[in-house]
Amino acid sequence: MTYISKKLRQQIHEAAGYRCAYCLTSQKISGAQMHVEHIVPSSQGGASDETNLCLACAWCNSFK
Repeated sequence: MTYISKKLRQQIHEAAGYRCAYCLTSQKISGAQMHVEHIVPSSQGGASDETNLCLACAWCNSFK
């Protein structure tokens, strides 16, 4: 698992407006903690930076 700093996680949350990048559900509505995830997996060379990270709800993240 790739380490993502607390500061970068917060930046991703704020940039996404606390909404899932896929279904756009707000964290307030879902009630569950959102996941910061890689768009291109780190196992396939994806970077752990703001250009390759997004916010996903647990539901959407489980179906990828």
